[in-house]
Amino acid sequence: SLAEVKELNAVYAIAGSTRAMLRHLEGLLERRLAELDGRIAELMDLRDDIGRYREHVRSRSRARDDEGRRAS
Repeated sequence: SLAEVKELNAVYAIAGSTRAMLRHLEGLLERRLAELDGRIAELMDLRDDIGRYREHVRSRSRARDDEGRRAS
């Protein structure tokens, strides 16, 4: 995001200490990876929920088809 680019640019502007810059950058990257891991986990949970709901709908649809055949 633009905010991340701005923050990375600020890191490079740290005066005189490459070691401090690298530590800060490493921290930023660690936080970003943790955020992404969280989002991925949420999306995987959502995918599982949608898959279960699809199966529920599918089973109801089949049950209605079966009822319709028996009624005929």
